[in-house]
Amino acid sequence: MEELLVEADAARGAAWSAALEPGAVIGRFELVRELGRGGFGIVYEARDRELGRTVAFKAIRAGSRTQGSCDRVIREAEAAARLSHPNIVTLYDVGRSELGPYLILELLHGQTLAQRLELGPLPLLEALRIAIEVASGLAHAHAHGVVHRDLTPGNVFLCEDGRVKVLDLGLAHAFGRRKLDGGTPAYMAPEQQSGAPEDERTDVFALGVMLYRMLADALPFPADGGQDRPSHPARRLEVQEEPGLGELVSRMLERDPVRRPRDAGEVLASLQSFDRELRRSTAAGVPTHVAVAARRRWRVPLAIAVAIGACGLIAWLAHRESRVRWALEEGLPQIRELVERSKYSAAFSLAEQVERVVPDDPRLTKLWPALSRLVTIETTPEGAEVYAKEYAAPETAWRHLGRSPLVGMRLPWALLRLRIEKKGFAAVDAVPRLSHYEPLLDPVRARMQTARFQFTLDPLGSVPPNMVRVTGGSVALDFPGLDDRPPVELGDYFIDRTEVTNSQFKRFVDAGGYRRRELWQHPFVKDGRSLPWEEAVALFRDRTARPGPATWESGDYPAGQGDFPVTGVSWYEAAAYAEFVGKTLPTLYQWSRAAGAWATAQIVPLSNFGEAGLAPVATRSGVGPFGTFDMAGNAKEWCWNAHGTDRYVLGGAWNEPSYMFNLPDAQSPFARAENFGFRLVKAIDSNTSRAAFEPIPWLVRDYTRERPAGPELFSVFKRLFAYDRTALDAKVEATDDTPERWRKEKVSFTAAYGGERVVAYIFTPRRGTPPFQTVVLFPGASAIYQRSSDDLTLMRVVAPVVRSGRALIYPVYKSTYERGDDVKSPFPSPTASYRDHVIAWSKDLGRSIDYVETRSDLDARRLALYGVSWGARIAPVLAAVEDRVRVGILVGGGFGQQRSMPEADAFNFAPYVHQPMLMVNGRFDFVFPLGTSQEPLLRLLGSRAGDKRHVVFDSGHVPPNDLLTREVLDWLDRYLGPTQ
Repeated sequence: MEELLVEADAARGAAWSAALEPGAVIGRFELVRELGRGGFGIVYEARDRELGRTVAFKAIRAGSRTQGSCDRVIREAEAAARLSHPNIVTLYDVGRSELGPYLILELLHGQTLAQRLELGPLPLLEALRIAIEVASGLAHAHAHGVVHRDLTPGNVFLCEDGRVKVLDLGLAHAFGRRKLDGGTPAYMAPEQQSGAPEDERTDVFALGVMLYRMLADALPFPADGGQDRPSHPARRLEVQEEPGLGELVSRMLERDPVRRPRDAGEVLASLQSFDRELRRSTAAGVPTHVAVAARRRWRVPLAIAVAIGACGLIAWLAHRESRVRWALEEGLPQIRELVERSKYSAAFSLAEQVERVVPDDPRLTKLWPALSRLVTIETTPEGAEVYAKEYAAPETAWRHLGRSPLVGMRLPWALLRLRIEKKGFAAVDAVPRLSHYEPLLDPVRARMQTARFQFTLDPLGSVPPNMVRVTGGSVALDFPGLDDRPPVELGDYFIDRTEVTNSQFKRFVDAGGYRRRELWQHPFVKDGRSLPWEEAVALFRDRTARPGPATWESGDYPAGQGDFPVTGVSWYEAAAYAEFVGKTLPTLYQWSRAAGAWATAQIVPLSNFGEAGLAPVATRSGVGPFGTFDMAGNAKEWCWNAHGTDRYVLGGAWNEPSYMFNLPDAQSPFARAENFGFRLVKAIDSNTSRAAFEPIPWLVRDYTRERPAGPELFSVFKRLFAYDRTALDAKVEATDDTPERWRKEKVSFTAAYGGERVVAYIFTPRRGTPPFQTVVLFPGASAIYQRSSDDLTLMRVVAPVVRSGRALIYPVYKSTYERGDDVKSPFPSPTASYRDHVIAWSKDLGRSIDYVETRSDLDARRLALYGVSWGARIAPVLAAVEDRVRVGILVGGGFGQQRSMPEADAFNFAPYVHQPMLMVNGRFDFVFPLGTSQEPLLRLLGSRAGDKRHVVFDSGHVPPNDLLTREVLDWLDRYLGPTQ
């Protein structure tokens, strides 16, 4: 019988070899080339012919004697596939063919740790980094009840991009490797060899052997894993700068599992602590050293030891000096350049490297606030592992930040995704609101504030399936035309992680949802007439006149589209399904809160907009602030609130312009468009205000249907802005000559109204010959909320103007900084008070130009107006009434949706702007959307066609500084002339 089994195995192996050739197709996978062979399989590079991606295809050699275990192979591999962690190789799929099971895995490029160890031991910090990443992956697996059982250097992969991946996690038992080839004895814990139960501490033992091997270039026990080995390693690992590391490895290698760390999470915390201490020591100039101590029968003569030590010290000092030179002469200038280009993550990474070399350098200390901010992350309960990655790079590895609470941690200004995990609790995915516009527009406020984020973790099983928690609070709407509405109070709630899918909606159909009158709770009103229930429900038929969505046929969704969002459903059908599953449609406030329109510039490029069609849910990387997918694009989503007789449907769809993510839309609740879908919410508490459910009128302005004021009426408006040029009584309040590239003066002069005085800051360049071309700034709305300009610095968006050899004047306009008054918002309003403030802002600009005309070092004949955000919205009014402005620059501006009195409405002034005007915008601006705000302003500007330019970058509200600077300086050179 044994011979027959061996022959059968050999025949099956030969069949595998014959079938698994490049070009062979198994299922939907086409094999490209063999990558390697292991103890229980052959790995190929393969192409997924359906998804068009390259993967690793691992064929499992399941011989005759293990054929009965194929079901277990599939079952345990599917369990392992549920693990999702940056340090665990991604298992995409599990399948079987006539010859046996196979796995579809993430394709990696690099080498195994075993291959690297053939070259010798690793430096201490590098060994620690690898061990930390392996422990991080194992900790995630242990938290989900998965044990590796076969952790060896051959199962640790070092990727070319620096990531570390654990392979074959949880699959050793599934594939019977221990029984097939005896495993890897040197890394097997004593309980494995004796057949005792295995648990997380089995992996801890293997990780201890691996860490010892990386540091000492030797195994702590005989390679055969003999049973007579001592309970402690034959050699003792010594790390002179961190003795606790050697002690930790000894604990990990204890023969008795009870005496080892309980799991990889405990090991991870210790390793991270050692890593932090060692990096601080390295930055302070203390060299690290690892030794394997053993009894020696010889001693090195003292003189030789001293000579060797001296040579080593000299070499180390030379290396240290070169590193310091690099940090000061190359690293710091590169950081400044990256900050200027708004490349905050790259600047942060480089700054960390420089800090290790020159931690107390004052120039680096000054740069930190420009590229990062302090963040405190707290969780309830505490003790959660926190990971982060840059939002715009979803393919990169997660970086472990530490265990909560994390107090005063530095993070780059770039938008980040967080992953928060704790054993026994549902993982949290989050995108904290760390807007990178703040250091551009308000560097003082950005430097002084520490961001605080609090996350609540829910016990496993307490979160409804496929839902995520959203924290409530005082919530306003992030939609133009609705953003001036007062906020409402929301309680905490769960929201569907994805849109409701076809397969989920099919359960409603199969359960007779269209026949169950108790599920249809809302009156049917169509064209002003109330419809009986039977008549109304009869309208909701699929393409074959069966009950169901308009996109279905014969009561079923299209084949293969179970994971696609259900579409072609009316608001009434969505509400009935919500009743069926015990949830509700989200209010606008709940939907807006979860969608995160403030991160439009990052979300939209990673979402499904275009002409390709619907996509399966959660296949795009555009995740929302609380871990939702596809709130931008894919299917539009019905919401609770009414707009007249219509209901809101939000988020835009795959076949709509991307700016629809930011615009409200309202349709008949009977509408069943092919791109209309929905997701649902479930309240956690009862703290939500009734105001959140009330109808919300949307007074959107359609600028294609409005007519601006004619010339005669405009001349009347313009006269309202006139003022008497009385004495300025100008004073220099203070000067500051410390900035490297400019001189800063604080001046004041009389305002054109009310006996007030205007404070202005003058920035003049160090280079060039006066009189300087002069740029007058009107800032963003952050100036309204600040009450002191004493520490005012140049916004990064305009700093290049001064560096180019031009002067800049920054007036403190009425309602801003210390001149604050009853204006609490940048939004226009149809009030006399708002009109009077617009006139006052124009007069402040005029008086500032009056002052420029008194200075011999400032050239009032070559003067530009530079508006940013709020200032760019006001600028058309200012430029139309102030003829001394020669050229205009509008950054992040457009027409607003709110109305004001006609004599203060930018819409009526834009046609009378005659100066050359540059508009620089983001395609994904949620404040001034491209199609409904930016483009109407461009069309209406009265500048000659050749003298107005609209530059749109794939960004949000304010484009990246490097792209913006090029356009601005080119525009000033063109119309004011190059600087000297």
